[in-house]
Amino acid sequence: MYGLEKLNIINVKNVYRNLPVPKLVEEAIKRGEGVLANNGAFNVYTGKYTGRSPNDKFIVDEPEVHEDIWWENNKAISMDKFERLYNRLTAYLQNRDIFIFDGFVGADLQYRIPIRVITEYAYQSLLALQLFIRPNEEELRNHIPEYTLIAAPKFNSIPELDGVNSEAFIILSFTKKLIIIGGSQYGGEIKKSIFTLMNYLMPKRGVLSMHCSANMGKDGDTTLFFGKIQRCN
Repeated sequence: MYGLEKLNIINVKNVYRNLPVPKLVEEAIKRGEGVLANNGAFNVYTGKYTGRSPNDKFIVDEPEVHEDIWWENNKAISMDKFERLYNRLTAYLQNRDIFIFDGFVGADLQYRIPIRVITEYAYQSLLALQLFIRPNEEELRNHIPEYTLIAAPKFNSIPELDGVNSEAFIILSFTKKLIIIGGSQYGGEIKKSIFTLMNYLMPKRGVLSMHCSANMGKDGDTTLFFGKIQRCN
């Protein structure tokens, strides 16, 4: 069970951990999560949400971090509501297949953080595998996640009960070291949530985190690229 019981995730059906890319693509196709495009890329249909949903993102208001959060720019959710939603989420995962990616975020060995991404969909695990840093065999054997993200697109919240804005939710608990995502199939929520985590942790370690791309020239000079990608029809 890879320590899942510590997260109150029990009685699951099959657990697939750190599957290779071909196997994840095979599982995703078999489960109807998407199709292979003509160029060999895996094409996913994300349903209602085709991008991030910032109005559905919350941070648990915990005493340990309350003074650290810019609440005018972040939505708060109470600890009690988070706990109730989390317990329903783990109950939902019972008797279901789940996928685990154990790896790291942060390329620098001095600052990288061991993470675990638990997903309901195979393609979400494929995204984590491609986006984050893969462990070698020894690192995987000894891997102990510091932060865990759980994504279950088919599990919807109940806004009037859970204190959220829609059926979708993205909630971070910095003290419990948990991120939970539900109601949205858009994989970018996984990426952005882990980046949010780094944006909170790295300044405390004297590091400026940036969401950007980098290019190194032939003489070792480096250029950083910031900004949104514009799509043209």
